[in-house]
Amino acid sequence: MKETIDNIFNYWMGVMGKNPKTCKLTAKRKKAISGRLKEGYEPRFIMQAIKGCSQDDWSMGQNNRNKPFNDIELICRTGEKLEYFAESVVESDLSFMNQSVLDTNVIKVEFQK
Repeated sequence: MKETIDNIFNYWMGVMGKNPKTCKLTAKRKKAISGRLKEGYEPRFIMQAIKGCSQDDWSMGQNNRNKPFNDIELICRTGEKLEYFAESVVESDLSFMNQSVLDTNVIKVEFQK
């Protein structure tokens, strides 16, 4: 499961434009991702939720605080949060998942520097 968690985290960093030198997989983030996986959510569904969050203007910082609310811990905080973001993704934007990714249980994601 560690590899799956790492891959999901790396995917989130890439989508959200996080700096891999300063952004860390903290215990809180790891617990949230792990919790959703243990509940039976597929890695690809979590990735879909990450994509959905990235498409939500409010979550990306266009809100009254001018602050993004897009941390992986927030996305994975509860099953309900995860489902909300996954279901909000624009269907045509699912091209980020190719068929080989959809057919595997472990998602291999490399962070592009």
